[in-house]
Parts: sequence; C-alpha cells; structure tokens
Amino acid sequence: MSSHLAIVGATEIIGRELVKLLAYREMKKESISFLVSREHAGVHIGFGESSDVTVQDVGTYDFSKARLAFFVGGRGVAHNIAELAATSGCIVLDSSSCFRMRDDVPLVIPEVNPHVLNSLPDTRIISSPSSLTTQMLLPLKPLHDLAKISRIWVSTYQSVSDAGEEGMDELYESTKRRFAFAQEKPCVFPRNIEFNCVPQVGELDEQNFCDEEISLMRETKKVLEDCSVEVFPTCVRVPVFVGHAQSITVEFKENISEGDVYEILSDAEGVAFLRKGYKCQPEVVGYDDVFVSRLRFHSPRMLSMWVVADNLRKGGALNLLHIYDLLSSVHGWK
Repeated sequence: MSSHLAIVGATEIIGRELVKLLAYREMKKESISFLVSREHAGVHIGFGESSDVTVQDVGTYDFSKARLAFFVGGRGVAHNIAELAATSGCIVLDSSSCFRMRDDVPLVIPEVNPHVLNSLPDTRIISSPSSLTTQMLLPLKPLHDLAKISRIWVSTYQSVSDAGEEGMDELYESTKRRFAFAQEKPCVFPRNIEFNCVPQVGELDEQNFCDEEISLMRETKKVLEDCSVEVFPTCVRVPVFVGHAQSITVEFKENISEGDVYEILSDAEGVAFLRKGYKCQPEVVGYDDVFVSRLRFHSPRMLSMWVVADNLRKGGALNLLHIYDLLSSVHGWK
C-alpha cells in the first residue's frame, strides 16, 4: 500500500493548520499531494520555514495513489468527492459535518473512543467531530467513565475562525468600519459581529435550535456511545478571531469526589488542568491541549468548569492528525 497522503482543501483555514503540523513533523513534502479546487490550482503555499509547494487541481487527482486523504475543504467538497476517493481505495479523514451522523462512518476523538478504529469501516471514511464536541469531551469522557454523566449544560463562545477566512475578514473589516462610524449589513453572520455576541451559529430550525447546538447534542451521544446523556447547549458567536470557550455544568448519575475529579482531570490525555487561575481564548492559540479551569462543585453529583481551546488546532487539524497516528499504530503503517 502506498504511504502517500493527500490534503483536500490545503489552502483553507484548517488545511493550512494541517500543513503547518505536517511540516513541523518534518514529513517529506514529496509524500503529500496538496489539493484545491480548479480555480485555485497552481498557487504556492509554504511548507515549513524555508520551503513551499504548488497546490494541484483536486478534480484531476488520482486518489488510488494515496493511502489516506485529509478532507478539510468543507461539507460541499466532502459531499462531492470523498466517497469517490474512498472507492478508489483511499482512506478518507473528513473534518466536515457531511458524514458525522452516518451509522457506517465512525466519529473519532482518539483520546476518547480509539476502539472504533480497531478495524477500518467498509466505507473507508472516518469523520472528525466538530471542534466543540472534541473540546468538550476530552475532559468529560474520563469523568463519564467514573461516574456516568446524566446531563450536560453548555454555553459556547465561538470564535469567527469557524466560518473560515470570510468570517475572520468580516470581523476585522467591520471593526475598522465601526471605529470610522460606518456600518454595513453582515455577509457571513446573521448579525454584526463586531462588539457583539450573536446567539446563533448556523441556521435556526423550527424549534429555535441552531445547527451547532444540534450537532453538539447528536455528536456527544455518538462519540460516548450513550444515548441517555442529555445535552442542553446554547451556542454563541463572539468577536474573537481564534479559540472557542465553553461554560459547562455536568450532572452525574453517581456521587463523585472532588479528589477523584482533580486526579482524573490532571491525568486526562490532551487536557491541561489549572487548579488556580484560568485561560482565555487568545491565550491558547497555537497550543495542542484543551485548557480546563474554574472548577466548581455544586453537590456530590454536579460540577461546573470553564474550557478553552484553539479550535483550528485541537478542534480541527490536530484531531485529524491524531486519527492518522492512531490508524498508523493500530494497522502497522510506516
């Protein structure tokens, strides 16, 4: 089997973060195909500090040449191309929402549910959860293993980078205009994002749930493999460029001691637990860990915490890379 990799959406915001991580690992650029839509083909992007690569048209790429393809170009790209790539024999790791809730596609956070990749799915497609789900479940899964979670209340404070370059540009430009006493209708977000908190991330359904809230509820149950866990989310877009924050309150089915919680969070893989102080979104940009702080106990069965992470890194590119590492370890890839 070829050891070649492909990145579909290499110039997108998650794609660039993934390229950065692969370069940091000193992977050979010759072993990676960097793919984009036809209109962006031929562009040069950086690979490491002193090298660059030319991106290719994904429409002309032969996926049978790749062992694995990272799909980081969004739902539309995954919908149009991912299954074609998989039928060519290539394993697809998809960061979009396209396949997350399909029964025949595993939804994977390697630190949380690695066992689902003990064998490859027949579809040859593996999905990465939303950045919110990954960020929330890294600290909660080991607690769930100890005392079983019954309910989760979570309010999210999501940066604009989830909406890609367009979202970041809109925050930047609209902030400049506001200081110049000018204002325009938003294009990317449902309300003006500058100096504002917008309680809607994605479209609203008839019950007033937005897309991100529905995803968080469904993905949590699938990753935990426990449909009894109730999730009550409120998702809010805030004027921050990178980094998501979550205020989480958890109710358990059994009593859980403060000492056990401190020990579990201190040892949890991918979690940086702060007993004192706290982190804010700009402070965690570029870090791999999910930061947990402001731990408060309301009763032997209920606690609250403040959780922040770089949504482009651990919530996005790094989780994909960890899935690749897990596959390599389980299946003996070199």
